[in-house]
Amino acid sequence: MKRTQVLERIAPMTDLKLRVIDGERAKVGMGDEMVVLRPGSGGKLVPFAPAGVESLCKFVGAPVTMTERLSQQTAGNVLTELLRKQEKFSVFTREGEIVSVFRSQQWHTLKVERMLSVLEQTIHLQDYNRVFELEKHVARIEMVGERREVIPGSAMKNDVVAGGIVVNFSPVGTIAPSIESYVLRVWCTNGCTTPEISGEYKYPGGGDGDEIWQWFRGTARKAYNSMSKIAKHFDAMAREQISPEDRAAILDSMLIQAGMRDEVASAVRAEAIAHPPTNTWEMMNLITWGSSHILEEPKAVIRAQKSVKSFISATTHQRTCPMCHQTQGRATPQLPHGDPELN
Repeated sequence: MKRTQVLERIAPMTDLKLRVIDGERAKVGMGDEMVVLRPGSGGKLVPFAPAGVESLCKFVGAPVTMTERLSQQTAGNVLTELLRKQEKFSVFTREGEIVSVFRSQQWHTLKVERMLSVLEQTIHLQDYNRVFELEKHVARIEMVGERREVIPGSAMKNDVVAGGIVVNFSPVGTIAPSIESYVLRVWCTNGCTTPEISGEYKYPGGGDGDEIWQWFRGTARKAYNSMSKIAKHFDAMAREQISPEDRAAILDSMLIQAGMRDEVASAVRAEAIAHPPTNTWEMMNLITWGSSHILEEPKAVIRAQKSVKSFISATTHQRTCPMCHQTQGRATPQLPHGDPELN
């Protein structure tokens, strides 16, 4: 994927316009086919897009179904009263319609093209692997650099992984940017985030200046340069054998941790039958195969990647790997069903 394609994917986020509203003067009006916001007395009515109505209800803590159950006047009055509890709030508009509502804060817009240019140079970019559009106008991009490492312990000859990074950001500043280390298995393009490097930018109080670009360079370099350490850990996993009688139980537990169910879980199990995993590295790659080639919904992909990150981590592997619990003579615990934020 080229940079132009990435920019096209996130263009709807970069086209947003910000407006800060005085909550005490705002009023919500409901019509047969439209919900509108009057910013103040005499102010021009601003229509809500369908996504904006959902965002408004979530912002004030009201169920979206309320707009259908109550009369238009009552629903408008309730939303107005709840909205006026906010001294100020912010709305993002696209083509004149409100698409989201947020608490008022100091917004930091991000120059996306400059950010991508800095990261491309830092990791000697070879390819943009995937781009995800998340809630709250957040993008997640998987970037692959030129570094390559061989996993000697793998049963596959010349099993090569490529180093890279994942960057999470919002062009309009709804979140602070963050970077994670990332690895892509070359022959099957299975990708995963890793626990080696993960950093979030903290905006200074006196303005952004050049500090943010220094942060992007430094954090991306650390994440990218952790590649050798990650490859050594993968090699150790490739030498950690799994007995045939343990495969099904381990895979089932990992599928639960990754939040993979129904058709997705069946597809991963079918892949395990076709290519039985003989070690921890191969078992992990069943999950990364599912997250890279079957899952498409961003939250599901991120949840699966987080489960793999925990499995890789030297500090949490003993807690999350059923095989380790069995070899230590303890019963396999009930694994948590992923990150609550992603449920």
